[in-house]
Amino acid sequence: MSEAPGNDSTTHQVARGTVNLLCGMAGGKALDFGLYVILARGLQVEQYGRHMYALSFTLLFSIVADLGVGTVFARDSSQDPESSRALLRTTLGLKVLLAIATGVAAVGVAFATGASPATIALVALFTLGMLINQVAGLFETLLRNENRAGVAGLSMVAQSLIALTLGGFLLALGAGVFSGALAYLCGAVVHLLTAANWSRQHWRYEHADTAPERFPMPRFPSLTASTTLIRNAAPLALTGVFLTLFFRADTVILNAVRGPEAVGLYGSVFRFFEALVLVSVAYRSVLFPFMARQADRPVEALRVLCRKSFRVHLIFTVGVAVIVSSQAQVIVNLVLGARYASAAPVLAILVWALPAVFMTDTLLHLLLAQHRQAASARSIALAAAANVALNLVLIPRWGIAGAGMALVGSQVLCFGLMFSEFRRTVPGVGLAYAIRAPLLAGGTAALAMSALGPVSPDGMTGMVISGCIGGVVYLAALALLGALGREDAELMQDLLPSALRPERQQEPA
Repeated sequence: MSEAPGNDSTTHQVARGTVNLLCGMAGGKALDFGLYVILARGLQVEQYGRHMYALSFTLLFSIVADLGVGTVFARDSSQDPESSRALLRTTLGLKVLLAIATGVAAVGVAFATGASPATIALVALFTLGMLINQVAGLFETLLRNENRAGVAGLSMVAQSLIALTLGGFLLALGAGVFSGALAYLCGAVVHLLTAANWSRQHWRYEHADTAPERFPMPRFPSLTASTTLIRNAAPLALTGVFLTLFFRADTVILNAVRGPEAVGLYGSVFRFFEALVLVSVAYRSVLFPFMARQADRPVEALRVLCRKSFRVHLIFTVGVAVIVSSQAQVIVNLVLGARYASAAPVLAILVWALPAVFMTDTLLHLLLAQHRQAASARSIALAAAANVALNLVLIPRWGIAGAGMALVGSQVLCFGLMFSEFRRTVPGVGLAYAIRAPLLAGGTAALAMSALGPVSPDGMTGMVISGCIGGVVYLAALALLGALGREDAELMQDLLPSALRPERQQEPA
C-alpha cells in the first residue's frame, strides 16, 4: 500500500479517521441508547415490541429505497472525486423515484397484511425517516471521501441529540408508542440538514457570473444513465435484500410465532448488538475509499489490507464477546431492569456473531472495490436462506434464544462463503494465524473472570471489576503471544491529540 508523505501511512489515516468517525457515532449511539432505555422503561414490554416490529418491518424495505446506488456512489465518487457533483445530482434524482416506490410498498404491504391503523402509522413515520437518512448518507460520503469523517460523525450526534430530547418529551406528554417514531423522523431531518450543510463545499457549483447554487437539485437521469447505474447496483440491491433478511427476518418470524412480548425482549438486547456493530461500520466507512483506490493495484495491496483488518477485527470482537457474554445478566438487569432479565442469555449468544459480522463486512466491501458484487451477492443469498431456515426451525423450539443462535450460525456461514470467494483472486490472507492469539487470549480472560466470580461483589461494582480484570488479562495475553507490539503502541500514540503525543525519536537514516 502506498504511504502518504511523512509518517502518515494509510494505516494511520484509516485509524485516525475511524477514531474520529467512531467518536461521533459513539456519541450519537450513546444518545440513541439513552432514548432506547427511556422507551424500554417507559413503555410496556408488549408496546416496546410493537415499536421494534414496526421499525424492523420498515427496514425490510430499505433496499427498495436504495437498490445499491448509495454504495455505487460511494465507490465511484472516491475513485473519481471530480465527478462527484454530477454523480450526486443523478443519484438524488434516482433516489426521489425510489422513495416514492418505497413509501407505497411499505404502507401498502402493511395494510394488505392486516396491520392495525396504529402500526400502519408507525410504519409510515419510520419509512419517511429512513428515506431522509439515506439521502443524508450521500452527503456523509462526500465528507468521508475528503478525510472529514469526524464531521460526518458530528451530524449523527446532532441527529441523536434531537431524537433523544424529542422522544423523552413526547413520552412524558403521553404519546406512547409513537414517541420513538416521531423522534426518529425529526432526528433524520436534522441529520440531512447538518450533513448537507457541512459538505456544501464538495457539491455546490461556483459560477463566474451567478451566486453559488445552494443545493444540488436532483437531476432525473436519462434512460441510459439510469440503466447503467441500476445495472452496476443490481448485485448490491440483491445483497441488500439478503442482508436485510439477516437482521430483520428474525423479528418478523418472532412476532408471528411468539408475539409482541418476545419481540420486545429480543429487540431489547439486539440493540446492544447493533451498537457494537457500529464499530465495524465506522472502520469500513473510513476504509472503503482506500479499498476502492487500491483495487486496481497489485494483489498484495488488498491482501495486506484484508490481513490487517482481520487482525484488528478479531482482537476487538473476541475480547468484547468474552467480557459481554460473562456479564450479560448484570448488564441487562442494570440497564433495562428485571422485566428484561430473561433476555440476558440471548445477549450472551448474539455477541459471538461479532467476529463473523466484522470480517464479513470488510470482505463485502473488498469484493465491491474489485467490482465483484455478484460474488458477494451469491454468498449472502445462500447464507440469508440458511438464516431464514434456521429461524423457522429454532424459534418455535427455543424462542428468542433460537433467534440468536440462528444469527450466529448464519453469519459464520456467510463469512466462510465470502472468504472463499475473496481467496479466488487474493490468496494467502492467513486467517488461521490471525485468529489463534485472540482465541487463546480470550480463553485466558474467561478463566480469569470465572475464577473471580465467587468473590466479586454484585451489581455494577462487580461488573466493572470483572470487566477490567478480564480486559487486562486479555491484553496481557495478546502481548505475550506476540499479537501486540511496538507498531500498535505507536499507532495508539498517533491517535491521541497532538498535544498529548509523546516525542518520538527519529530513526537514523
